[in-house]
Amino acid sequence: MAKRKKTVEVPVVVAAKETTTVVKEGLVRTVDVIRHITLFDPEKFGRRQVEIIGCGAIGSKVALSMAKLGVHNVNLWNFDTVAEHNISNQAFSIKDIGKPKAVALAELIKEQTYVEYTPMVKKYEGGPIVYRDWE
Repeated sequence: MAKRKKTVEVPVVVAAKETTTVVKEGLVRTVDVIRHITLFDPEKFGRRQVEIIGCGAIGSKVALSMAKLGVHNVNLWNFDTVAEHNISNQAFSIKDIGKPKAVALAELIKEQTYVEYTPMVKKYEGGPIVYRDWE
């Protein structure tokens, strides 16, 4: 029986574009990490904290797009669970039905982008969220 391969990240430079080759369970996947660098540089964004309040039709797709751009330090706020009617217009799949939306979205993002976001399974009660340690 063949042994399963571990996930290994190897930085590569190809044609002046930085990519990351990820080997996961024997599958090789190349992720272009600076495709949009002229429009948005995640390094310049720094350690800023992002709060996404609502993980539905808009929030789920915004969160996934931000992860693909390389944004880290994101909290996903939602108190609701994934229902059958959410599948058609949100980032979730059938396997997510019944899970809290924030948890299901954090799992989906980690699975597709290897970026970890923090699920906040509660209702955002309003008021400012202030972070003083920005770069």
